[in-house]
Amino acid sequence: MLLLMKSYYRSCLWSVCLASSYLFCFYLAMFCSAKEYVWEFYYPFVNVLFFSLLIFTISTAPGPSRLYLFLCCLILWVPTIIVASYVQIYKNPLNFNTFYFIWGTNIAESGEFLQECLERFPSLPLWCLAYIFVPLPAVRGMSREVRNLKKIPIKYRWSVWGIFMVISASFLFCSNIRLFNYGFQFYKSYFRYRSERNLIIGISDANRTRIMEEDVEASAPADVKETYIVIIGESASRYHWRVYGYPRETTPFIMDRLSKNEIFCFNNVNATEISTMNSLLCALSFMDQNKGWEYYRYSIIDILNGAGFTTYWFSNNAVMGMCDTLLQVLSRNASSRKFSENRDVDLRSMQGGFITNPNDLQYDSVLLPWLEEALDENITKKAIFLHLKGSHGLYQYRYPASFNYFDTALGIESSDIRSQSNKVEIVNYYDNSIRYTDFIIDYVIKSLESRKERSWVLYFSDHGEDVFDYNEISGRDLEKVNKYMLDVPFIVWFSEEYKRVRETDLYQTYLDRPYRLDDIIYSIMDIAGLKTYLYDPSRSIFSSSYYMRARMCLGKMYLAYPPENLVNPRTVEQESKLMRWLLEGRGDL
Repeated sequence: MLLLMKSYYRSCLWSVCLASSYLFCFYLAMFCSAKEYVWEFYYPFVNVLFFSLLIFTISTAPGPSRLYLFLCCLILWVPTIIVASYVQIYKNPLNFNTFYFIWGTNIAESGEFLQECLERFPSLPLWCLAYIFVPLPAVRGMSREVRNLKKIPIKYRWSVWGIFMVISASFLFCSNIRLFNYGFQFYKSYFRYRSERNLIIGISDANRTRIMEEDVEASAPADVKETYIVIIGESASRYHWRVYGYPRETTPFIMDRLSKNEIFCFNNVNATEISTMNSLLCALSFMDQNKGWEYYRYSIIDILNGAGFTTYWFSNNAVMGMCDTLLQVLSRNASSRKFSENRDVDLRSMQGGFITNPNDLQYDSVLLPWLEEALDENITKKAIFLHLKGSHGLYQYRYPASFNYFDTALGIESSDIRSQSNKVEIVNYYDNSIRYTDFIIDYVIKSLESRKERSWVLYFSDHGEDVFDYNEISGRDLEKVNKYMLDVPFIVWFSEEYKRVRETDLYQTYLDRPYRLDDIIYSIMDIAGLKTYLYDPSRSIFSSSYYMRARMCLGKMYLAYPPENLVNPRTVEQESKLMRWLLEGRGDL
């Protein structure tokens, strides 16, 4: 019995040593990098205690204990390295919601993010090695004790294992360890993501086979040709568009059309999320930031299908089989779907082969041949969605060499950015990608102009991007959300044939309306002339019945985001008035 107790005692000590050494590098990274981390002894103490219990329970389990121990370390190492890397790159604690976004991306984007991490933090591989080698002595000691435990009679091992299983489970479910344990949240977010993905798949499959009870109808006669195109941008901040006042010539084609009064540029539209998946799911379905998944019901694809439109979804964001994102699932019911490959040597497009890149990346012009094919089809009513790669990081891979227009600091207003060559380079990459998006939008409009049909082109971006505009980062951070990550361009062009049947001049008076991107499904239904009880005119930016709703982002009021002086002055008075209404019970959250 004494030998038995001594073996378990040594195993307990090695479990604590392994958990402590394992978390040492993690908390060192947090301490060195995260300026706003709440440093309380309770957090690391409870995490070490939990990991020690877990490691000891696994090591005492009957069966291949050393294999169990290896798998345990591997399972814990993955979220730890992700969190520590994030903290060291963004200098900010990780929001647990970020885990959910990880599962919603594809392999190509993950690879690009890893490359961006290595560029921003070159010593990242050394940290990864530290996470492996620092706990190694404790791993070897623990492994030796596991061999000794094998000599203990199996009935005692079963008893001890059962007791510690109960203790570990009680500790996990009866304490608040789940709230701040990164490993638990990492895997919990995966199961949440899979559950919501399966829910959308089920709803989409049901919508594909049933006649819509809402009896959606198109207002135009069946023999009238209609072609409507929605261009979905990526990571395009309104504050880097010349048409919205940016000093650099990032949007020459749109500026030219604006000078001729050919397009409408809405000045005050903001996203409600800073992730593509959540933002577009709310924008293109009846979900919004205040409603859960039970309000998904139909997507805009389903609505258009019900009205007799042939729908197309062309995306420059590759499909990865089981890794399909929720957004790709949303497009399942489109009459025709095409996705670009991750890497394709043949990058020639409708422009006669002007795209060449040694990295064999596909640019957004890969969608243009598909667009032309769809436009040439002899179909009366078409609705085409083009999902761009836009300005998704890495920015330098989003445009061909012929669009390398900005290569100096000329035109950058911030003296801080101009003084740092690495920042200048990144801003130039980003602005070049915006200029390329401008070209894509103009090309799409030209394609419709020549066809003399009742048509329109609507462009908006899923969210913005902070490119050293406020934070010392280029990208997005859930802990440092600001208007650069939220305010997006919103541009629409109408054909002359469309203008003959619908008064569009009135839209000039709507350009400053504060608008939420999660209401865009109602705006699309409005200008597409769809009739259904699901349509709410008060939520369409094009409607004379529009009612401004309180704008919230990630659960916070839009005006609450720091700093206050960055809020668009045009909206402060309007939204302050709305807040008074809310306090009086007369508003809509």
